[in-house]
Amino acid sequence: MQCPQCHSQTVKSSVGWLCLECGALAAGADAAAPPETAAKAAAAPPQPDKPQTAAADKPVPATAPAAALSAAQPAAHAGPVVPLKPHRRRWLVLGLAAAVLVLGAGALYVAAAQKPFQDYQHKLSAAQNASFSGRLQFSGDSFLSAMNSDMEFEGSYDRSVASKPKGELGFKGTWGKQNYDGQARLDDGSLYFKLGGPLLPVIRYRQSNLLYPLSADWHKTKLDQSLFDNYCQPGPSAKPAGLSLYRLSRQVKTQNSPWVNLWESLEGRRVAHYRGTVDSGSVPELIDGLNRELPAGCGLAFTGADFKSLKISYDLWTSPDWDRLRVQGEDDALGARFTLTLDSQGYGQAKVAAPPPAVDLNQLGHHHLELLARDTARRGHIDQLKAALAAYRQANRSRYPANLSALVPKHLPQIPVDPKTKQPYAYAPDRTRRAYTLSARLEEPNAGVYSVKGP
Repeated sequence: MQCPQCHSQTVKSSVGWLCLECGALAAGADAAAPPETAAKAAAAPPQPDKPQTAAADKPVPATAPAAALSAAQPAAHAGPVVPLKPHRRRWLVLGLAAAVLVLGAGALYVAAAQKPFQDYQHKLSAAQNASFSGRLQFSGDSFLSAMNSDMEFEGSYDRSVASKPKGELGFKGTWGKQNYDGQARLDDGSLYFKLGGPLLPVIRYRQSNLLYPLSADWHKTKLDQSLFDNYCQPGPSAKPAGLSLYRLSRQVKTQNSPWVNLWESLEGRRVAHYRGTVDSGSVPELIDGLNRELPAGCGLAFTGADFKSLKISYDLWTSPDWDRLRVQGEDDALGARFTLTLDSQGYGQAKVAAPPPAVDLNQLGHHHLELLARDTARRGHIDQLKAALAAYRQANRSRYPANLSALVPKHLPQIPVDPKTKQPYAYAPDRTRRAYTLSARLEEPNAGVYSVKGP
């Protein structure tokens, strides 16, 4: 409607019509209503008087029309506050509680994924005894295929007497495409071991030039300085500090995955399955650290730079009485892969067998070493004669010679003799000369006679 005074546009408020130009305020809606509106209002039946509100009696200053409008007219977006109904309040509380539970479960889930290795290591270190078994597999491409290996092992340990830990280990399988087997025992601070295979290691006697080729017998050595002296090449006599090696092992960091299966079933057991990776930079640091700490001549044949492309992941399955750790590594640059699986169980129940009689490497003197060297030569001579006899038989209608001198010069340049007595070895063909026995008496205590038979 228009203002009755200045004929300008007015705005309706809760107390009447307000002119935005002169500030005039009409008392009612019919103050300046059009004729048709006024006629309708006159024809309407009379209404009882309504009491005016306090806001209607309050004058509005003519000089402040905007202020009067803002005071007299409520904000356009304001409205009545509607309280939530009781059932809606319950759903809101339940929703908030569910969100808190989800967030709490997620926090526990992530926390559980961050400490699998710590709990696993604690279980192994806290157990007084346990048994274990596993498998080590290696495969490579190109020239590394010559190192393809597949070894199975099993053993146990006993730490019930802290000052005298015990343990045993047995293994068999292929290493570098060759069949090997062996056993080892740890008892009273000494290592007992027995190896079998085509190529056995050579022990260096107290960093001297005297070498002792290991045989397929039980040997014994103290786990002290002498172990390094017997293995390392001549050089400064020193062994790595145990604390330094422990610090190096602590540098290997794992990055645990947040995805954990706490209700997995494996081989009929209910287990928790964790997975993760090993920090790629910590392995080269460990290898370089070992090369720094190991004595001269005992260093590794490689450096950390050789493994800069190595990627290692792990899977850990745990239960109260059985655990499995599987470590997998892959080096794309070298074209090599390995898998190590370790099962541990029998916590608090495993037993370790007593060590057998063995040759003590620490008690070998020069005399004993010379004795062992002569026995090694005798075994080599017998094997050499056996090959020459086989060649003679093939060339002489499946018959062996009447004596060893018949092997010279076609099959041997000369006949080997005993390194001490300088006598020929005992050779005895049968009547038909289609079979024989060849033997050498050894000097090593309880070694007896080394003999072969043909064909």
